[in-house]
Amino acid sequence: MNGLAPPSSHLVERALVGLVAAAMLTWSTDVRAQASAATGTGWGPVVGGQGIGPVGRAWGEVGFMHRDGASVLSPLVGGAVFMTESIELDAVFPAAFLIGDENAAVIGNINLGVAHFASTDRGRQRVGLAVGLPTARADNFEEGFTLDTAALMRVEQELWFWPVDAIPITVPLHTELKWRFMILMSDIAVSAWVPIGDRADPEVIFQITPTYGFELGATGIIGWRIPIILATLPTGGQIGLEPFLRFGHRVFFIARGTLTFDHDPNSDEILYGAHTGMGATF
Repeated sequence: MNGLAPPSSHLVERALVGLVAAAMLTWSTDVRAQASAATGTGWGPVVGGQGIGPVGRAWGEVGFMHRDGASVLSPLVGGAVFMTESIELDAVFPAAFLIGDENAAVIGNINLGVAHFASTDRGRQRVGLAVGLPTARADNFEEGFTLDTAALMRVEQELWFWPVDAIPITVPLHTELKWRFMILMSDIAVSAWVPIGDRADPEVIFQITPTYGFELGATGIIGWRIPIILATLPTGGQIGLEPFLRFGHRVFFIARGTLTFDHDPNSDEILYGAHTGMGATF
């Protein structure tokens, strides 16, 4: 288990022990990055500056993972409003649903953020600050399992959506460069979790995800991401691989798969996730 639930909660402790014995448990990749620049195609800014609608953008994705005889669906819905050509306010609503012999529905930590964009002829950057509202809850084993699987299906990228009894404060940085028909990207983020409730200790998460993409025609991109997550949590982090395919510009559609390699030091099993999403600027 990745320590998303506070360690002093006895009910969640039992869930943690059960999950560790079974298998340790993954946005947008960064959903915001996908909806903005991370898998954009046109080299004019997809978000911020020229080349976008004057109001904002909206996006969503649904992730899926099957593990330990149960299936989890996890939707993410987000939106942003541009305050200026280079400043936006955004919000992300994460959720997850367990489907199997037992059912559960959970809400992750709703994230509110602000971001600044900069763009040149050769690249663009997005740097932001986000605060997670402590809306995630795990009152039983099934809810804890659902939160963990929602994180695992994304190789624990944007892990700050899922911890219980914590206020995550996150600084994400997205950088993108274009060279001929290639698009090279990186997503770096540092997240500090302020403990509340039953959580005794703060946590720090470091995420870096290099991405390599190749243009397909006028509006398509095919590529892969390599998420690397380091954490003060018991698992210590994750590493994975995410192939993706994206089409569209102001309205886009994306599909991606996830392979999580380092979810359990005692197991060679690879966990698989599948995601589909869409977004638009307006």
